[in-house]
Amino acid sequence: MKLASLRPHIALWGLRSAWALAVALWALALVPWFKTPPPLPAQQGTAPVAKAGSTIAALRPEPRASEEIIEPADTAQAVPPPRAASTVEASTSDRLGRDGAVCGLTDAAGAPVDPPSAVQKASHIARQANLGLQQAFEALRARADVPGQAAGWWLRVVLAREAAADAQPAPPVCMAGSDCPAPWPSVAAATDALAQLAQASSDAWVQQIAQRACDGAVPASAVCISLGTRRWSAQEPDNAAAWLELAARDPQAVDEALFRAAKASRFEAHRGRLTAWVVQATPEPLPVMQRYAAWQRSDELERAADARALAAAQRSCNDAARRDANRDQLCDGVGRWLTTNLRAPPVAEAAAAATSRALDCATVERQWREARDTAQRGARVATSSAGPQR
Repeated sequence: MKLASLRPHIALWGLRSAWALAVALWALALVPWFKTPPPLPAQQGTAPVAKAGSTIAALRPEPRASEEIIEPADTAQAVPPPRAASTVEASTSDRLGRDGAVCGLTDAAGAPVDPPSAVQKASHIARQANLGLQQAFEALRARADVPGQAAGWWLRVVLAREAAADAQPAPPVCMAGSDCPAPWPSVAAATDALAQLAQASSDAWVQQIAQRACDGAVPASAVCISLGTRRWSAQEPDNAAAWLELAARDPQAVDEALFRAAKASRFEAHRGRLTAWVVQATPEPLPVMQRYAAWQRSDELERAADARALAAAQRSCNDAARRDANRDQLCDGVGRWLTTNLRAPPVAEAAAAATSRALDCATVERQWREARDTAQRGARVATSSAGPQR
């Protein structure tokens, strides 16, 4: 065979060999790619972070056996900073607020003390109330208007009667060196002053409280005797409360008073008038607890006076009186009025309710100002514990 005839075959097989070699090299290059494991999936919402310490450790030479490796800490433990004094005081104030702190009941330095007991709270509130009521009385009796003066004298009477009923001592004397008001006048002098105001007034509430003051005067003064028993019912003939008090006041007019009370269209005891006057007359420069406690105490005194008047009216319809058929029928007619007003709670219960309320200075100041604004708008004022009025 000639060489020229073999040249095409040699070229063809050379091309085939080159192609086979190229395919083998390409397959060999793909082997590492197939052997590399896939990367672990990163947690959702976090990005992979390389640790600087691991990179430095990988570049470091292997330590000798005698050398000690000190790896940097990945995360430092958080050391809480020391609590500031203001934080400690704030937590103490919060604790005292939760435990029932009372405004003004502090130690000599003015810092919060341990949570006071119920006895300490009641004693503190009673003293502040008496001091505030003394100032309110002085401001009221110095007024030029008749209802304001009458409120001051009536406050003196009910405060003395409540103290006598509870066997409590007289209102405390001011602390030495403080700005004290004048001493309380006698109850007899206050009763006569109130009766004289009623004689010259056409205000129904002034007639009501003057006759209530004279009812408890023993012996009755000449001013009270001249006042009579029908001044209030004459001023408000459609008021069942006026006729019921007449029934309790005048034994000769019981049947007439019960009959007129059954026909009356309303029952109005004027509750809230005394409290409104006390709130308006209490001087604002006084400590806030004195103003607040005087307001609360005046409401308790007013409700107690209403309860005593209603109890006296109920005695006209007791079991012995109802043995008479005519009286029994009259008492049925006034039954709806005799059950209208809620009776005043006992003194111990009222004191417990007062000390259970929030009595921090901010709350006390806010509630007193709301009551004062209400009184200045001409509305009667009562605390949240007062019963409903018809």
